[in-house]
Amino acid sequence: MLLADGEPVGEVTSAAYGAALGGIVALARIRAGEPIDQDWLDARRFAIDVAGEIVPVRASLEPLLGAGGLAQTDEPPAAPLRKIA
Repeated sequence: MLLADGEPVGEVTSAAYGAALGGIVALARIRAGEPIDQDWLDARRFAIDVAGEIVPVRASLEPLLGAGGLAQTDEPPAAPLRKIA
């Protein structure tokens, strides 16, 4: 469940580890009853309820990866995954 300011507003539709970002990336559907833009998202505190544990998250309409597939973050990229023989 996706929460905004502690109230249910939607659901997570998918989630996976994003190696380029070094963390979990999730997509969610929001039921707002009004148009949503980045200002609307920035005005709220979002969290995901994961099996009863509330996990703070950031919401954005922007793509998570920039030109050339580079992560849009100040953090260094995560180490690439290696195949284990």
